Amino acid sequence: MKKSLALKKNLTFVLFFICSLTYFNVFAQNSRQVSVSDFNGIGVSSGINLHLKQGNTESLVIKGDEEVIKDVVVEKNDRGISIKYKEGVNWSRIFKGKIIDVYVTFKSLNSLAASGGADVYIDGQLRTDRFSLAASGGADIKLNLTCKDIKIAVSGGADIELKGSAENMTVSASGGADLDAFDFKVDYAQVNCSGGADVDIYVNKGLTASASGGADITYKGNAALKKTSNSKSGDITHAN
Repeated sequence: MKKSLALKKNLTFVLFFICSLTYFNVFAQNSRQVSVSDFNGIGVSSGINLHLKQGNTESLVIKGDEEVIKDVVVEKNDRGISIKYKEGVNWSRIFKGKIIDVYVTFKSLNSLAASGGADVYIDGQLRTDRFSLAASGGADIKLNLTCKDIKIAVSGGADIELKGSAENMTVSASGGADLDAFDFKVDYAQVNCSGGADVDIYVNKGLTASASGGADITYKGNAALKKTSNSKSGDITHAN
């Protein structure tokens, strides 16, 4: 009986040790810092998770599995940076648990483009004057921002979720993409929606809209509506 009890204790200890090793292997992350400066645009792709924060400094940190972060490339082009995997690298391996998180702190940001299954989040609120936002290829973007003018292009099954406000907004949506902007209040908007895309917006003063190809535009607010198409395959609806 004593031997059996001791064996059970030893087995329990071994199992606990194995589980501990597994836990630390799964959740342990490595990081790599990349020097960046003097940029106001960001492009991200390859299924990377991008975490944004506006501040008084500029920095970029890559976190994830050691075997994967070495293949992440950060390139500077004029006033923009692009974040992606090296050419020829099969980034689909991220779906095997090797997720990459990139943390970027910026002083100012005027443009953001996400593609190839990338996800973008922001810590706090982005404040800028003019902003260009693009999402394609199944990318997901969630932003809280305040600006004067914003231009949005969303396509290829991408999703954009916005909170905040602007004076003027221009939207082009297609290819089954979604724009959820009921919590993003603007004064004036121009919207062109096609190819099964869905656009939800909040407009206070004036809305010029076109919907075709099974697309839907739903708007809240007291905007005066001007339709620029008579297509029966698209819907423009006011919601309370």
